[in-house]
Amino acid sequence: MCSLGICGPRAPRARSPAGGGQIEHIEHLVVGDLTESQQQAVKGWGQAYWSRIQTGTPAVQSPLAGVVDEPLFNPRYATRLTLENLNVLSSSDCESTLTAPQQDDTLALRKQASLKDSMVRLKFATDVNTNFQGTLDHIDKILDASVTSSVVAYIDGDKLVSEELPLDVLVASGAEPKSVSSLMQDEVNAINAIVASAPGYAAQSGTVSESKKLVTGQPSQADTVAVRIKALMSNLAMGDLPVERFDMAFGAYGSLPLVIVGFDSCKLIIDATNGLVLAPVPHQGTFNAQALLANHGITGKYGIRLYNSKGCLASDGPALAAIAHPRPPSAPWTPQAPSSPTNLPGNPGVWGCWSFQASCHCERRFTYVNPPAAPLDVTQKCIGPGACGNREMPNPGSTCTYHF
Repeated sequence: MCSLGICGPRAPRARSPAGGGQIEHIEHLVVGDLTESQQQAVKGWGQAYWSRIQTGTPAVQSPLAGVVDEPLFNPRYATRLTLENLNVLSSSDCESTLTAPQQDDTLALRKQASLKDSMVRLKFATDVNTNFQGTLDHIDKILDASVTSSVVAYIDGDKLVSEELPLDVLVASGAEPKSVSSLMQDEVNAINAIVASAPGYAAQSGTVSESKKLVTGQPSQADTVAVRIKALMSNLAMGDLPVERFDMAFGAYGSLPLVIVGFDSCKLIIDATNGLVLAPVPHQGTFNAQALLANHGITGKYGIRLYNSKGCLASDGPALAAIAHPRPPSAPWTPQAPSSPTNLPGNPGVWGCWSFQASCHCERRFTYVNPPAAPLDVTQKCIGPGACGNREMPNPGSTCTYHF
């Protein structure tokens, strides 16, 4: 039950014995090779995370403190791949929706309960009647894990339930990084300024990790770095340049916070923990995720996923996610009809509109060209007040963004 080639056979992993001492190296931690005390700290973190979501009460301290203090260790997305491979969740499920579902949406409520159980109790359940294939896969995982781990399995009504099931780990897809062929001079100047400033921003932005932020509500180091880079771009008169936060999940528990800046000609990726800047990459290219991890002493070939600030999967593998820009690419980029069909409502290149929650959503696509650079696919998205009715274009008063 793998998608886009990012997951594959999971080699059996021996659990560390209870009381055997804390494993310090991040490579062990990210694949879920945890001591008993570390596993309990992870469950405690899950309880604190859901308590803050459902009651609004932040934790005074992260349960991981003093047990797993590695800043790249984050349980936020650790169980997602396993839940998806069991057909319990979809890769398109956003965390922002799962944590606050509509009370009349029974499917979303079931998904929320499944995600919470997996994070708080390391518990997975599949219904043999409504999820037969997922149950078969669940059986395979239990049998595989029973040789080397303390997995517990039982039947609860129509559900197969497991606890302490080893988590599925993202596996590298082998995509090669790409680089840009040319940049505008103002972009070169801005990139040089980021390269010079980002390490200092990271050093001066505190040490609150993403996992700690999620349970205490404190601003994280990465969030502060993003704010400072945004201010730098404003000071350089780069306009309303998009500066966005992403989490690069890897392995199972691994997560590296990134800041991505969207220029007209490229994207720039910054490691928010130390200010390391990768070479500019094309908007629809791939980036060198392994170089980012190697800078932290992580040499294993892990698969990665990018999640945006709302907890939505932005891309599988080291492909760059589209970023919302307030305007289309500026000259010398010029628009033309889309180079490939799309699944948007309507025909390629024309508006497709639909009503949702008392607003009108419209999209259309273009291909922007600027030889010899590769063509750039751009999606224009507009949201306006009121239902669309019979309109085939955005309603008056719509707010539009360009995604590339």
